[in-house]
Amino acid sequence: DALPILRDIEMDTRRIKHRRITVNVCVSYGSRLEIANACQSLAAEGKAITEEAISSKLLTSLTELEDTEYLADAEEQKYLAFMRAHDPDVLFRTSGESRISNFLLYQCAYSEMIFSSKAWPAIEEEDLEAVLVEYCCRNRRFGK
Repeated sequence: DALPILRDIEMDTRRIKHRRITVNVCVSYGSRLEIANACQSLAAEGKAITEEAISSKLLTSLTELEDTEYLADAEEQKYLAFMRAHDPDVLFRTSGESRISNFLLYQCAYSEMIFSSKAWPAIEEEDLEAVLVEYCCRNRRFGK
């Protein structure tokens, strides 16, 4: 079962305040359901359904939801809220697929998409470096 391993990795890296990269690993995840749940939650709370409100309801991490004691520290709450506010800069899709397949649909509105024909297990350090080089060469316009 991969969940305990992923939980341990997240907990081990959670307290690093100056992360240079964030990797999202979504297992058994569907973005359409995530967006629908966010909107239903806002409606049940009687809140307006705005971009900011939806963003605040989107899942950040399983362990964040499970570990309410961890969220008791105000400084850590502010940091996690800051981390939630940032959408992915780049989506790297492997396995020769050229679609995002219901993955972070809301969050990837302005993400750069980079595709590889290699399957994930075959990805090497050089492949990730190539993604970063390609990303750095892009002219990001954020819809403008």
